[in-house]
Amino acid sequence: MATSIKTRVMDFVASKGGVTTFSEVQRFIVEQVRGWKYDRSHRGYFVSAFVSLDWCWYTGKVTRQLGYFRKPGIEKRYLQKQRDGKYYLVNA
Repeated sequence: MATSIKTRVMDFVASKGGVTTFSEVQRFIVEQVRGWKYDRSHRGYFVSAFVSLDWCWYTGKVTRQLGYFRKPGIEKRYLQKQRDGKYYLVNA
C-alpha cells in the first residue's frame, strides 16, 4: 500500500525536529512527492491542507473546516500553527 501524502509530510516535519514553515512543506510536496522542480508558480500549492477553522460571527456556524494537515485522521499526527507562524508536529 502506498504511503499517504499526509504521512510523508508528517515524517518530513518529524525529521526537521517537529517544527517547520508552510514554505518548507510546500517545497517538499512539490519536489519530493510530485517530482516537479519548485519555482514561484507553485506558491499556494496544497494550501487548502493548511486552512484554519473559521466561523460566522453572526450565526455562530462553522464556515470553513480545518485543513487536511491540521487535524488527526487515519494518520493521527497533525500540524498545529503557533503565533510565530510556524507549524509544530503534534503526536496524537
